[in-house]
Amino acid sequence: LVGCYVCLNFYVFFCFSVFDEGNLQKGMDLCVKGWREEMKKIILLKKLNEYNLLKDCISQLLLLYREYQDPSASESLKKERRKKVIRFMESTQGAGVSDIFPRTITSEYADESNTGIVDMITLTKITQERSKESTSTTKERRKSFSSTDTDDSATSHAKQKQSERLTQLYLQIQVLIVGNKSASSFYFSLHQKSPDGKLVQITENFVIYVTKQSAPCNTLDGDQNPELFDRLKVLFADIPSSSYDNLYLVTKVFTYSSLSAQEKKSEEFKCQRGYGASILNIGEKISDLQQHPSVQINLTIFIPKESEDFLNMPEKLLAGAVFEQAPNSTGIPLQLSLISQELSEVQAKYPNVPVCHFLRLQTVKPGMSMHNLFVVIKGGELSHATLLQAKNNIMIRVKVLDNSGNELKGYLSPGSSIFPQKLDVIETDVQMHENSPIMDWMFSVSVPADKLISTHLKFEIINVKSGKGYDLLSFAYLSLTSAIGLPIEDKDYQLDCYKPLKNETGASYLKEKLT
Repeated sequence: LVGCYVCLNFYVFFCFSVFDEGNLQKGMDLCVKGWREEMKKIILLKKLNEYNLLKDCISQLLLLYREYQDPSASESLKKERRKKVIRFMESTQGAGVSDIFPRTITSEYADESNTGIVDMITLTKITQERSKESTSTTKERRKSFSSTDTDDSATSHAKQKQSERLTQLYLQIQVLIVGNKSASSFYFSLHQKSPDGKLVQITENFVIYVTKQSAPCNTLDGDQNPELFDRLKVLFADIPSSSYDNLYLVTKVFTYSSLSAQEKKSEEFKCQRGYGASILNIGEKISDLQQHPSVQINLTIFIPKESEDFLNMPEKLLAGAVFEQAPNSTGIPLQLSLISQELSEVQAKYPNVPVCHFLRLQTVKPGMSMHNLFVVIKGGELSHATLLQAKNNIMIRVKVLDNSGNELKGYLSPGSSIFPQKLDVIETDVQMHENSPIMDWMFSVSVPADKLISTHLKFEIINVKSGKGYDLLSFAYLSLTSAIGLPIEDKDYQLDCYKPLKNETGASYLKEKLT
């Protein structure tokens, strides 16, 4: 015995006797979940070829499904595309990479490093035969898969009262593949449309970082962490039922790399840049969310025509503007559930799932303890003649300091995250070739109450160079309390920006007259 085929301990069967949307989506979801489980194992083994092949499988399936959903397709074309989706799922079985790659007797993925050529041929034949058997079994057992199956949770969900004022929106992301070749960050948040048509963010961000191989990681530019594949989930808490008709899920994607054309040196200064965005009208899905335990969605990521279009892309998409879909991206498959239960009950059901609260809490409950100041950087304008001689690549860096000039560590956060962390520094995305940058960058500050009165935020306006390094152009600051020691008001602030100080010591800018 030169090797053995190790079969996964789960199978996926499809029943497409009724070709409805629910069956097709359910089968696709199971396929993606199966592959995702194998991706977690493969990335640990550093088998990048196998990992990329699985990514390609997911991308191909999502691409076929997106073509099937094209509203402009005729019924006959849609039927043919639906058959392609089904054939693709059946050919791969949805049971994971074990149907694609042979394994050795020790359960390792067989390749030239651990298996001779003769053994590889034998293992490959075993794998192919087992795949044929699995295909036959799938066809025989299709009837066991019913589109009308429901569990107790589905039944109870349908019976829940419509009159409950606050609900929880549960979002589970299957996989994040957008097609760019850089490390990336994803920001998910809920918005509402104001009377003047502007989108206003109403919740904190849910932030996910991924490597250039699309594997989730703990930090920007960090190493992959396969444990996070199962933690791509978030609860948007205590949503008033009155807001359903005016509720949007906005997704923004940023790349993380240097500005040089060819990134070769690890010491090159890296930064975030806007890549693409998506918007989902939750109001249009409310009826489905109230009738079903969950609804499957595939978010399409669009890219801006010009860099300055990025900020307003969600609003323009909502207004019907046409943007190009991100190349090599097949969208973001996710699952939405609307749960009419108290947040504490839902958290007991989904422990360790991050929670994104409304920026203005809808209710304050006994035992609730929150101490966050949410800040949104809206932009600025450079007016000094020297600075206007060239177009700058503007980024704003934020730090927390006490009034003696000491940096306070660990009080900043970009939002809720699958890997909770408090940061020492917040850096916005870079506005390329722009002396009047317009931004919409949110973060939170959680300084203990006893330190708040002697604390301020320092904003450093930076010009990022192509390659290594940056120049400090200017700075501004904002005290977190008023002159009488109360927390600052909830309003817009226009901060004066000053020349960088030479030989600055002890936050002297708080006392000196600046220019």
